[in-house]
Amino acid sequence: MNICWMAGLFRPLKEYVVTEPAIIPGNERKKFVYGSSNTIQIMSKSLSNLHLSSSMMQMSLKNEQEPPIKQSKKAFDWDIFKNLSFIIVTLNNVLFLFASSILYVFIMPFAQSQGHTMEHAAILASILGPSGAAGRLLLGLLASYHKVDTLLLYAFSFVAAGIPLVIYPLVGSVLHLLYAATAVCGFFLGAWGSIWPQILAIAVGTSKLSSAVGGCLFFASFGSALGPPVAGWLFDQLGSYNVPLYISGSAIILSGLIELIPWMRDKKKWLAIHRHHRAIQGEIHGI
Repeated sequence: MNICWMAGLFRPLKEYVVTEPAIIPGNERKKFVYGSSNTIQIMSKSLSNLHLSSSMMQMSLKNEQEPPIKQSKKAFDWDIFKNLSFIIVTLNNVLFLFASSILYVFIMPFAQSQGHTMEHAAILASILGPSGAAGRLLLGLLASYHKVDTLLLYAFSFVAAGIPLVIYPLVGSVLHLLYAATAVCGFFLGAWGSIWPQILAIAVGTSKLSSAVGGCLFFASFGSALGPPVAGWLFDQLGSYNVPLYISGSAIILSGLIELIPWMRDKKKWLAIHRHHRAIQGEIHGI
């Protein structure tokens, strides 16, 4: 249903291709130019995907090791907003989706602005898919290892993903370096899909997880909505994609660093909760 909804909303975009003059007649080259207006048009259609998915998502986790929990008649548990760890995870999601939406929308125009062909720009964008899938798999497996601190791995992954974006404009003219930076960035961005649910479960507990997921995704959607229009406006003003990419990389790095706040604020308590969840996982899976 998710795919059908997205396909039903998507219509052909207005023409936003600029033809560059050619030295030899007949060899004109076309390139994409993304300003703020076209960016808003793309994101308005794409974000409906996220809103529908989050509104229809219902999570129910029952842990046999925990005592029975009294069922609440409330559809949403507002007490999660009193939890500092939840607020930080939500802010992490807002910054992450703000930054990653800039990357996904502007990676191809940036590559073309550096003199690369549309084919090379398309390859560059396609690297994000398999590298992200590999990151979700391998980082998820690493996070399940009992000696690995999930929160520190999560924070490190975002910092490692943001650094390649910050240096993107510096290596933009070298295609192979762009490929390598994109692969590293995509790999570590995979931590969001595989480790984020674990972090949220440890932060609020399984009894409040459904409310936490809904609340977190609600605020995160604002970051995803604001990222491309802001970057498009900066491009309109500056005529360059460098500043939006600097902002994108810095936001991802910041989203990782703020995750260290609950760990540093109450390290012993966090590690105790972490060990408790690890013990439960070990009993469930027979580890």
